Amino acid sequence: MSEKELDSSINDYIETETPKNYVKQLQWDMAIGLQEVDNLKPSKYLEKLLQENVTGEKTIYEVEHELKQYYVEKDKNDKTIQEEFECDLVSTRIVQLLEEDNFELSVDYIKYIHEYLFKDVYEFAGEFRKVDFSKHERILNNDSVAYGDCKLLEQSLDYDISLEKNKNYGEMNIVDVINNITNFSSSIWQIKYIHLEKVILEQLHYL
Repeated sequence: MSEKELDSSINDYIETETPKNYVKQLQWDMAIGLQEVDNLKPSKYLEKLLQENVTGEKTIYEVEHELKQYYVEKDKNDKTIQEEFECDLVSTRIVQLLEEDNFELSVDYIKYIHEYLFKDVYEFAGEFRKVDFSKHERILNNDSVAYGDCKLLEQSLDYDISLEKNKNYGEMNIVDVINNITNFSSSIWQIKYIHLEKVILEQLHYL
């Protein structure tokens, strides 16, 4: 194709229709992409089920039910199975939350999201951590973030959220939007429970 063919002043612009399943596929791509931050990859079984969801053959809740049935007889002590189980279930629940589209920026709702996503993975899902720790992050080349004091987590989170709510993204240029979201995500990551950064990054597009 030549440059002239791309010139809309001399060529008619033909808008291509967005595929009916585009949004659904995008939701799955985001959900699974967030798991890849922690080097978690979906099972072949989820890859099959998600395509059936994208095409409308199965609801997202039918996908979750079949996944749970699939893992009943799997060896939970197998590290690969553990990682695929987390990736599959959490990805599915992210898509469920995106479908519901009820996000609100509050401490209680963020705790709810964390519990909803990880309730089958971690016993402490939805709870503030009670210990100070460091954690090697693969996305940071195994460095650790300087995590917040466990005694001040709720106050710190509430403070950052109150600042975020006072921002007007509609008046910002795209560079300022990206910088503000990056800074907010970084602050939340330092406060986090376990994996909370995934939730925030996923939900920020609602702001």
